[in-house]
Amino acid sequence: MKSDVEKNGIFNEETKEIKKESARQSYLETMDKKLDDVLMKRYVPVDIYLDTDDLSALETINESVKKVLNSIDMEVFSEPEIFKGSIIEKFWAATKSVASNVDIIKKIAGLISIFNKSSTEINTDKLFSKKEPAIHMSETLKYLKDVPNISVRVGSLLITKSTTRDIPLIQIKNLTRDEVILIDRNPGILKNPRTIHTKLNTLKQEKFLNSRMAINL
Repeated sequence: MKSDVEKNGIFNEETKEIKKESARQSYLETMDKKLDDVLMKRYVPVDIYLDTDDLSALETINESVKKVLNSIDMEVFSEPEIFKGSIIEKFWAATKSVASNVDIIKKIAGLISIFNKSSTEINTDKLFSKKEPAIHMSETLKYLKDVPNISVRVGSLLITKSTTRDIPLIQIKNLTRDEVILIDRNPGILKNPRTIHTKLNTLKQEKFLNSRMAINL
């Protein structure tokens, strides 16, 4: 299904450039992991999937995502593309100033520690001035009780809500580099929050088996 942007024949050149720059950075980082520590403008993809066509629900969760981004010194950078039906929104966020990839990963890990109410490994007080944005994000997922299935991916942060027999399950995960790449290559798995974690494990196993087969050739 085409987005409103595509239907109108309008091409967002800014978004294209961001994708190219992000892909270039990801490629360079796989070649030389030292680049993770280089201070530069960083871009991360943001994907929101809601099992509804209620745009007001999207507006609610958008506000929460913006607050989460602000809490890690990032902001919405590109115009969102919205695919209607079940709502899928895609946009890019960027660091407000130069940052290292390691800094972003640590801050995302800090968000997860807030969700889990545990900060034994990371001192979140030093990373964030306020904890409310992450808490608000969690509360918003609970508040959207009429939306049974939700996926929100911010860079390497994955938040899912899936509902089975009227029982909601919220999961928060800090994605590994390989998992981020797998989602980028298989974005469709975000449309099914119930199976995304299982599907990720399957894709990782397939990648491992294919690499073993290539070695044996």
